[in-house]
Amino acid sequence: MAKHVSPSKIRYQERNPMISVRLTKPLRDILDIARGEMSYSKFIQVLLLKKIDDFNRVIIKNAYNKGYANARLQYEIIYPCASCGKPATIAPGGEVHEDIKKYLKDEGWVHGECIEQ
Repeated sequence: MAKHVSPSKIRYQERNPMISVRLTKPLRDILDIARGEMSYSKFIQVLLLKKIDDFNRVIIKNAYNKGYANARLQYEIIYPCASCGKPATIAPGGEVHEDIKKYLKDEGWVHGECIEQ
């Protein structure tokens, strides 16, 4: 006859499944030193949360870099160098970019549709 298990214990076991691992004695000694006074469960949780945090940082950094690269492609001005002919760039917001905006305004550059008015 099967032993009765209370519904609360069943719910607990479903929410907190148990895992087990086998370690060599040297690895177990390292684990015991590293965890200090923490329980095995707490130590593994801390390790996993740190890894998740590291992983999230990498995802955020990659997303930032992708967005930055896309913005550069969209807003960067690339022109051939007058001396060597190789591509030169003007990044948005820089001093040269501001000089170009001032030049365009001072010279009366307008929208294409504004010319027709």
